[in-house]
Amino acid sequence: MKPICLTTAMFLLRGHKVTVLLPNYYSDACISAMRNKVDDIEAFRIMVNLEIVRFVKPKGLSNITDMIRKEVDKVG
Repeated sequence: MKPICLTTAMFLLRGHKVTVLLPNYYSDACISAMRNKVDDIEAFRIMVNLEIVRFVKPKGLSNITDMIRKEVDKVG
């Protein structure tokens, strides 16, 4: 999470609009009493609450990379 946060902060401070696209797998990053899916759950929650992070749900057997490319075109 730290590299994503640092990169996001750098672009935000320069005045850019930033959107981080992640696979839907990370939408429930913290599973109670189990290992978290991200290393810094608080930073992740803040980014989700600020709507910086968006989740991409692959449809069918599509490759997640293709789905992210389609979302990037939408966010533009």
